[in-house]
Amino acid sequence: MTTYYARKDYVYSGGDRIFTIPFSYIKSDFIYVYVNDTMTTNWTFLNESQVQVNDTLQADDVVSVRRITPIDEKMVVFSNTSILNKDVQNLAQDQVFDGVQEIYDNNIKFQIDVDAEIAVIDGKVDTAISTANSAETKANNAVSTANSANSKADNAVSTANTASNNATSAVNTANTASNTASSAVNTANAASELATQTKNRVDAFEEDISAVIEAAEKIDELEEAVQTAVDAATTAGNKAGIASDKADIATAKATEASNAADRAAAVIPSQTGNNGKFLTTNGTNTSWETVDALPSQAGNNGKFLKTNGTTASWETAAAITFRQWSET
Repeated sequence: MTTYYARKDYVYSGGDRIFTIPFSYIKSDFIYVYVNDTMTTNWTFLNESQVQVNDTLQADDVVSVRRITPIDEKMVVFSNTSILNKDVQNLAQDQVFDGVQEIYDNNIKFQIDVDAEIAVIDGKVDTAISTANSAETKANNAVSTANSANSKADNAVSTANTASNNATSAVNTANTASNTASSAVNTANAASELATQTKNRVDAFEEDISAVIEAAEKIDELEEAVQTAVDAATTAGNKAGIASDKADIATAKATEASNAADRAAAVIPSQTGNNGKFLTTNGTNTSWETVDALPSQAGNNGKFLKTNGTTASWETAAAITFRQWSET
């Protein structure tokens, strides 16, 4: 602890509550006792060099025994120097001497308190700067993640558009195949009607064998043509079914692409109710998290902020020792 001329600070560690007065004083009225910088009157003199604190003390309480000499009035006023003696002179000198020592002690204590406050402020500033840098890094990571998600969403939309175009093309192809099949059926019907007419003519000209034979041959040809048209219509119908299946597949892929776009859009969680938070990811999901707050400052006067890598806490600064000198 710091060495003073007119005060002595003790850190209580248990046991009796008796403390030594290591300095001189003019009157016992000039001795005061403080516990944790709060003056107490609940103490007694044991003798000229010891006091006993009657208050209940806790471990690490700071008990301070101090001399406070009044300097608002002179203790000696010289009016007749003929009776001047050494005791009177010493008393006058002791009042001034003690007052100067106490002023010195107060200046030293003030400087220590100021240095402690500066250390606390420096610690808070360093912590704030570190927190700001960490927040900036997390914000940059969040922006990068958002840009990546946006790029994936754009790709998903492009894929969905392509799938939709392919589906439209497949539907058009199916429609064309259906029209072709209808045309083939019409052709087959016309051929069948022509065959019927020819057969009627054959019946009408039974007498003409050559005509009958020729008509029979034409009927065979027409029947083959009809069968060919029917086969073509069947093939066209099958192709139309295949085209329709492909159209269904294309539609399913378009739906899947749309769902992928929705999932990509969901990469960034809702911002509602997350004011002041930062975006983070655990490698699978993103979420909003709260920046760690400083511990309470109440009851931590003169302490500095310290962290063990997990939890921040207030700590007491190491005391500064001043060497006492005297003129010999």
